[in-house]
Amino acid sequence: MKTLRFSLLLAVSLLIASTLLQTTISGYLIHYTFYVKPGDFVKYNFNICGECRALVSFYVYGGAGSYSDIMFRVLAPDGREIYPRTKIYSELRWSFTAAQGGNYTFEFDNTYSTLTSKWVDLALAVIPPLPPEPTTLIIELVGFSVALLALGVVIGYTLRRVKR
Repeated sequence: MKTLRFSLLLAVSLLIASTLLQTTISGYLIHYTFYVKPGDFVKYNFNICGECRALVSFYVYGGAGSYSDIMFRVLAPDGREIYPRTKIYSELRWSFTAAQGGNYTFEFDNTYSTLTSKWVDLALAVIPPLPPEPTTLIIELVGFSVALLALGVVIGYTLRRVKR
């Protein structure tokens, strides 16, 4: 529920920033925290524009002892593996440039585990390609800066409410 509220506040912040600047912000930030049961498989689809840069970061919590691991892979819209199925221990930080626009599938696989559940804390930032005109670039960067500032305010507010 808290993640949903946070996501809604982020979306509203981005919309307000975009409206104030009378421009469209084509990049976005997403943060999910989710649970993967033992023997289960979770996948998310993210629409990423062609030539956009995607910054991926996630942490895995849970598991037996110090083994916080999960199988992970990313599929392009045409089904090609752009991050091969790999067991990730604790965390991953990775980036790629989308060769084509469309839905990229992020798969988190805990089917090999029969006893331990995993929590995954995923952050994804999608950064649009640089526009050709300098004035458009400045407007886009200012818009994205305002959106990041709004995100910081929302995170600060959320953290203060959680501490109470």
